[in-house]
Amino acid sequence: MCSQFQNKLDNEYLDKNYRVTNQIGSNLNQFIRPTNETSIIANNSALKLMILVITSFMGIHLIFNARAESLRSKNTYTDILNNRCIIPANYYFEWEKRGKRRIKNIIRVTNRDYFFFAGIYQDNCFAIITCEANSSVLNIHPRMPVILEKSDEIKWANSRHTFNEVEPLLKPYSSQKISIEEEIQSVSNLDLFLKNLLSNLNTQFWQKFKGIIADGPSLFHSLYTQFSHVAWSLVGAKILFFPAKHYTLPKNLDEEPQHPHIFV
Repeated sequence: MCSQFQNKLDNEYLDKNYRVTNQIGSNLNQFIRPTNETSIIANNSALKLMILVITSFMGIHLIFNARAESLRSKNTYTDILNNRCIIPANYYFEWEKRGKRRIKNIIRVTNRDYFFFAGIYQDNCFAIITCEANSSVLNIHPRMPVILEKSDEIKWANSRHTFNEVEPLLKPYSSQKISIEEEIQSVSNLDLFLKNLLSNLNTQFWQKFKGIIADGPSLFHSLYTQFSHVAWSLVGAKILFFPAKHYTLPKNLDEEPQHPHIFV
């Protein structure tokens, strides 16, 4: 799977290695997510801006990752098999589940500042093709984007080659050429403020609570009464401002949802 990656354009590198020019007019240095616009190379032509998401055959679902195994069988892809593109990236992100936590990992190709994903496009939109994960990425996620060998990048993007000729390129990238590191989450000033605030409130609460116990049951009863009033006020506010929502399940569990989803 690949839903986020960094694409930092290097005009000199692109011109020297791929003989394409940046006609976009600006250097993009951003983290790309589905529905974002980013730069791709289609049919070995000039760099183009396209949006990371295509629509399904029936126009119901949005797709940002296309499974390599489904390209021949799904109607969404059969008419665009020759609309092939390569997507430049410096690295991509994948999340790993550890209990209740989700760990963000940065995945790079070793000894390459730039690499290219294999993709297909539809009008001015594109999707990144995925395959089974290699042994390194498998510990994090069962799938990974198709990363092309440097010698295969131009071949994949060249529409003169038939899909039969380039389909064998859709395979896991060597685990020996992949590096994975956990992203260090920085603590914001807001996080520090909230942590200190809660700590101070906790300390003040216990000091007052100990004083109440020492002063006798009358003060404890007073505190209990005030707490009850606050608690019931919060319950009333929740009912007033956040009424319970009712959801209607499909009559047929195989029925498609009636609103767009982004699917992998």
